[in-house]
Amino acid sequence: MTASLVIKDSEYRGELKVEVVSELVEQKSFEAYPDLEGKPAAVQVRVALRREELLRLLLAGHRLKECASLLRWSTQTMRNELANVYFRKRLQSVSFEIFKEVDEDLAALKADPAIRLAEMADKALDEIESLMESGDERIRLRAAQDTLDRNTLTSKTRRLETNSREVRVNIDLLARADQAAKEVHESNERARTS
Repeated sequence: MTASLVIKDSEYRGELKVEVVSELVEQKSFEAYPDLEGKPAAVQVRVALRREELLRLLLAGHRLKECASLLRWSTQTMRNELANVYFRKRLQSVSFEIFKEVDEDLAALKADPAIRLAEMADKALDEIESLMESGDERIRLRAAQDTLDRNTLTSKTRRLETNSREVRVNIDLLARADQAAKEVHESNERARTS
């Protein structure tokens, strides 16, 4: 049961029963927030779940004001929670875990097609080699052309690789650049006449 379900299903307004919370959530929350030790169990559970819900909303991409309104918190309460060292450490560790998983998934996606293409390229090359020894002259010609086209030195077409950049320029920047160009031009003119 997630923190959001517990909050919505609670019979009490703003209070949570300790029995409602699963042991896993309790354990992870208490490990993450050692500043809750020594407080009553109900307070520990309520604060830990509140922090976990805030964590979930932040990781979902909500802004701080949106989180405050969704959780019905005041801005001061939001600031207090965000200032908590343990909450920030938890946010950082969860973010790191998510980025690590995404990075691993992307690496797996990149590796699979590259490996498959390399294997298929070997098979294709073997097939082209066998076609070059064919009895039909047209098949040998096409296999030879295909082989030559794969070599960058003998290919009929060339691959063009470019680096393109998007440059955003505003009017103030253009005006400053124009002024700087005029000053450089004037100083060059003065240097020539001197």
